[in-house]
Order: sequence, then structure tokens, then C-alpha cells
Amino acid sequence: MKKTYLIVAAIVILSAFFAVYFFAGEKLTAFECGEKLEHKGESYRTVEIGDRCWMAENLSFDYGCGEVEWEDEEDSGWCGHYRDEKEHGLLYQWSAAMEACPEGWELPCDETWKEMETAIGMSPEDVEDTNWRGDDEGSKMSTGADLWNEGALIESENFDKTGFDAVPAGQRRSVGAFSDRGTYAVWWTSTEENGEAWRRRLHRGFTNTFRNLQDTSYAYSVRCVKVDTENGEE
Repeated sequence: MKKTYLIVAAIVILSAFFAVYFFAGEKLTAFECGEKLEHKGESYRTVEIGDRCWMAENLSFDYGCGEVEWEDEEDSGWCGHYRDEKEHGLLYQWSAAMEACPEGWELPCDETWKEMETAIGMSPEDVEDTNWRGDDEGSKMSTGADLWNEGALIESENFDKTGFDAVPAGQRRSVGAFSDRGTYAVWWTSTEENGEAWRRRLHRGFTNTFRNLQDTSYAYSVRCVKVDTENGEE
């Protein structure tokens, strides 16, 4: 009798465990790209481009980097708003950007950016170039014509075609000056090379995208991309 009772109790406990595990696991894995991602009180739109899921707006998460003191021409790990303006997410120095994305998401590497640019129409030859490259991919990635200063980017017939929704959040230069809101959208990649990191930049006067290495003491916007577990990326 006692043995039967123990077996029944074990079955009940295991059933409860697997029910909790199943439903909790389903809740955690049921996120589908295109839904909003909730993180630390903020809500982010998402969009699938190519075979990857991207945030469709700039990251606003201050995990403590906002308490870091800015040091001119040094990557101290600072993050903060453009002056006191809270629209369009935070700006992050590169080391801060590397730590900022939510669990299950990551700062996209240079190759991931190139895959996205290829998915929206950039040629394999252009995607490997540096500086201004491609055709109208910058316009396709952008949104909010009223946010951008006048120029070729918003005048393109392919403006706002991808759901990436780039906005001109500006930057903080290595000497501490804020600049170029309305003119530039700039993002870090996770790829470092010889003490610098690859970045992407859009400009109101160009329809294409700019790729180059930059000193990590600058502060730019961050877009996170969902970790690609199917292809072994962690």
C-alpha cells in the first residue's frame, strides 16, 4: 500500500513538473517575430528581414551604463540620451553596446548586417565594400520623413520599404559633443578590429548605407537581433 502511494505521489509530482515546464517553456519560446518584445518595462517592435529577427526600433535599456561618467576620447562604457531628449533610444559607446541587448538577443556582428543588407537588395559585390555602398538600401531601411532633414534619403521612391524603421537619432562624438540629430542614424556592430569597431551609418543626403571602422569612444544607437540558435549562434 505504501509503495503504491509513493508511486502515485511520484506520478503526480512529475506530472505537475512537466506541466509547469511545458507551459513555461511554451510561453518563453512562443515569441514570433513581428510581435512586440517586452524587456525591463520597455516594448520594442520587431521585424523579420531575411531569416533574422531584428528590433524595429532603437534600444532604450540602461543596465547601469547611464551612471558611467563620460570621458573624452575614451570608451568608458557610457550610455545616455541625446542631450535630454528621450526619443529614439539611448546612445551607447561600443563597450556599453556589447552588454546592452536582452537575453536571447545580441548586438549584430558585421556579417549579420551584411546579410540583412543583401536581403533588402544590396549586391554581393557592394556589400563587401566600405564607405558609401549599394543603391537605395538606406532609404528602404528608414522611416519618419518628418524626422529627417531634407535630402535624397527621404525623396527616394523606396523610402520606408522594409520595416527596419531607421530614424536619425544622431550621435555623441568622442570629444563629448552631441551632433547630427535629424541627419544621421548610426549603429554599432559587435565586430572589433584593431581597437576599432565596424559601424553602419545613414545620412539624409544619401540613399545608400555607409560601412567603416570607428573609434569605440563614439556613442551610437543600438539595434539588437535575435540569437540564431538554429545555426549555432549563441
